[in-house]
Amino acid sequence: MVQRQISNLRQRIALIRLMQALGVSSFIVCTLSMLGLFVNQQQLAEVLFGLSLLLLVASLLTSLYEIAISTRAIEAELADIDAKCRYPKA
Repeated sequence: MVQRQISNLRQRIALIRLMQALGVSSFIVCTLSMLGLFVNQQQLAEVLFGLSLLLLVASLLTSLYEIAISTRAIEAELADIDAKCRYPKA
């Protein structure tokens, strides 16, 4: 059980890092999009803004996946605790 929890935590850490990197990248690209508008580069700004939206969606989807994993881990832990409470060792 402990090995499974460690593996689960490592996977979740990797997903959280990816989620944060995608989110930060989204904000940076969005800022570059605004810079493009400021220097009258409309087409470049539109492309960058579209890219920033894609990065943000990827970040949010990664977050949803991490939430699903953590929920399953908590449910498994609760089931284990429940089983120990119902059938304690003699």
